[in-house]
Amino acid sequence: MITFKELHSKTLPEYKRKYVKMDVVSYYLWRPICDLISIFLMNTPVSATGVTIVSFYACLAALGCFIFVPGMTGALLGYLGIWIWNICDGIDGNLARYRGKCTRSGDLWDAVGGYAAMAVFFLGAGIVASKECPLVSIDFLDSSAYIIMGAIASLCEILPRLATQKKQAVYGAGAASVMKDRTSFGPAKILAVNITSVNGLAGLLLLIAIIFRLTNIFVIGYFFVMLLFGAASLYSVMRRLED
Repeated sequence: MITFKELHSKTLPEYKRKYVKMDVVSYYLWRPICDLISIFLMNTPVSATGVTIVSFYACLAALGCFIFVPGMTGALLGYLGIWIWNICDGIDGNLARYRGKCTRSGDLWDAVGGYAAMAVFFLGAGIVASKECPLVSIDFLDSSAYIIMGAIASLCEILPRLATQKKQAVYGAGAASVMKDRTSFGPAKILAVNITSVNGLAGLLLLIAIIFRLTNIFVIGYFFVMLLFGAASLYSVMRRLED
């Protein structure tokens, strides 16, 4: 069985570790779990793409739980689906990089799973908030408002990434390097990465909100956070365009 040091030598070299560590919760809380499971799977027939596909369907299952399973049970099962995606999102990369078997199909599945997770995360939070009996009641908002705010937050998370990919397709791979290269991030961008990370702090805060019946507060807060994040990110992507 390989060691953590051997795993990291191929999957997390020092230059990459510097920017991965920027997402504090993801790196220190969830990555050790991903690495441990990766080590156990490394000498099995389980493929990186297979893990990625599982992560995608975990997101779909999460959405189904958020919608159809009532009460705290549905909220926690939905969160479990998102958590499975989160863990698998680390495992598949470890397997692919350590084995040297990165594939285009795996990369595509990874992107689809990531977008699905971002959509289900905030939309699911809105659905939970619309159905729960909250600890702190906000009377001027009806239940449908939380679903709408969750959907808008999802859009604000996804749209800048789609714009970035399109910009790279139109202008070349280097056109969006400022958005994707974390080594150039200043304090404001590092803070934004941590606050908005579905893999990290945002995911942990959602779990706390579900447990303490504060999902309505979570949805309202992240509605405004993601509006600001989406607007700032789109501005960064769309400025200095050339015809």
